[in-house]
Amino acid sequence: MTCNWASKQHKCFPKEGFTWNDETACRAAWGGSVECPDGVGPKGVWMTNADGGYCAKWDSDAALLGIQECFHEGTITTCTKMSVKHVHSTPEQWGLLLSKRIRCDAINNECSTYKYGKCIDVGETVFSSHANNHIADMASELQVYAEKAIAILEGGTPGPLNTMWSTVDGALKQVAVSSSGAVWGVTSNGNIYTKSSPTAARTQVSGVSLKQVAVGGDHVWGVTSSDAVYYRDGSSWVRASGALKQVAVSSNGTVWGVNSKDAVYTKSSPTAAWTYVSGSLKQVAVGGDHVWGVTSNDAISYLSIGDGTCAGRTHHLDLIVNRLAID
Repeated sequence: MTCNWASKQHKCFPKEGFTWNDETACRAAWGGSVECPDGVGPKGVWMTNADGGYCAKWDSDAALLGIQECFHEGTITTCTKMSVKHVHSTPEQWGLLLSKRIRCDAINNECSTYKYGKCIDVGETVFSSHANNHIADMASELQVYAEKAIAILEGGTPGPLNTMWSTVDGALKQVAVSSSGAVWGVTSNGNIYTKSSPTAARTQVSGVSLKQVAVGGDHVWGVTSSDAVYYRDGSSWVRASGALKQVAVSSNGTVWGVNSKDAVYTKSSPTAAWTYVSGSLKQVAVGGDHVWGVTSNDAISYLSIGDGTCAGRTHHLDLIVNRLAID
């Protein structure tokens, strides 16, 4: 759900305050054309509102106050929030640039969320304490931090990356997560664990030993060390037909997999027959109707499905990776 809508040149939110109907002032604040593509970049964030939206800088009050703006169009509501923060007990030269966009459909009662952020070390003390309750003037110190963070970003490229990884208990060789946040994983000896959130206790799932697990919505599939394929039916594992070395499952239940010879197969449900799909992949990933994969020489391919059938074209991208995952 990233966005780079046509930016308003006469409406913006720079450090000096919200500017309305003044293209000259907005262009001066942005050093030229007013734009703010999604990602943590020096141009700021696109804020959605009833007037069509505007760009806001990271050192503006929109970020320092954590302003949220919303836009309603029919049954769809899109809201965006941006903020600059110092995390309690982190060094005095560290801070966070954060943004969140949520889109809700009132008819289908569904919401999707896109978050991005970056922790930036500005290389000098800007906060008066590492403890937030001892910071003398949070608002002014956040603005100084934001100015210095923007200067650092101007030397790089925007990227929706959150560099603050958190660790959880346990040791797993492979994990998979659904759009609801439910996590499944397997250990080096094939044991299976799941948890509903990062802070929830993990639960061991018995019945089979897996080398790889895949999750999509409420659908859980996996393969064993001997390439046997299993899926979750309630609280039980059920053996599916075929032999695959890796599987992926979409939230609608469609399953894709590759076998030991890199042949690609798909089926629409556990009881449906496997359908062979032309092409050769060592790993496949699926999300909704989007299917991507990696070949034996690490080339990336995606499949144009079109009308919902498996007929389509395989396209190759000029990138090299070892593994793909689609949420």
